[in-house]
Amino acid sequence: HDAVRILREMGETKPPTILYNLECGALAGAIRQYDFACEIRDYLEIHPKAAVVELGAGLSCLRRQIENETNPWINVDFPDVIACREKYIPAGKLEKNVICDITDHRWFDEVPYKSENGVIFLAAGVLHYLTYDAVKELIAAMAEHFPGGWFIFDFVSEKGLSGGNTQVGMTGNATRM
Repeated sequence: HDAVRILREMGETKPPTILYNLECGALAGAIRQYDFACEIRDYLEIHPKAAVVELGAGLSCLRRQIENETNPWINVDFPDVIACREKYIPAGKLEKNVICDITDHRWFDEVPYKSENGVIFLAAGVLHYLTYDAVKELIAAMAEHFPGGWFIFDFVSEKGLSGGNTQVGMTGNATRM
């Protein structure tokens, strides 16, 4: 529902034609979103006061989809993305948008972390835009700064990476995974 609303507010009446060729990818994204929601709910059952941090949040409406207004929720992304997010997705109670590259650890200071409450991080469709060393360094720094926290993420195989780059290229976007 949020995706349809956002497209309409952007002046789109239907997704661009090129996206119709990517139905399998869209389905995979929906399944990933469902899986992440399950992981977050499970974690919050054990740690009901935990903070939730979406790295590379984009226009994710996961917080709204799982109807969570009780936990601090931090969305981290680039300035242009956060500006778009703030235009189309009203922040919920205890929700904060943080402008920062996820490899720049200044966003750590924006997370209301208490070890007794816990913290769960998620990175959906994000880490494959980083180098192996950047991912390794990010995870090590998070583990040191947020001991005991959980991190849920996805990744793609080399074959999936090639296919994904082809699909992204078909949209005219020069970004490479």
